[in-house]
Amino acid sequence: MKDIEAIAVSNYQENMIYFQQRHPDLHKKILALDTILADGTYPQKYELEYKDGYFDVVDLRSKKMLYDQNSNIFSKKISKDVNLQKNLQSFRCHRKFVFDKDTLELYKTQNAYTDY
Repeated sequence: MKDIEAIAVSNYQENMIYFQQRHPDLHKKILALDTILADGTYPQKYELEYKDGYFDVVDLRSKKMLYDQNSNIFSKKISKDVNLQKNLQSFRCHRKFVFDKDTLELYKTQNAYTDY
């Protein structure tokens, strides 16, 4: 248990050095959050817990585990579902416009709130 805690602390410290060097604005925000959590100004809502060889997150108010399952097994399972095909598990965040003559005439008569 102590080994995993030491690794987690070391990772945190390395990440903070990275943020300080590459993303100073984010580093300042993380330090500010650390400060208000440490002095009690902002109550901590969650806590990371290591148990039975995996990490889970505890909701401190309800005392319930957020994932309540082995995160290693879950990660392996969900990683099998990841693919890079643009037509699967993706969405279009911008409206697709067509610029043929008939469609352009239609656009002239529409307003921003009209579905096409």
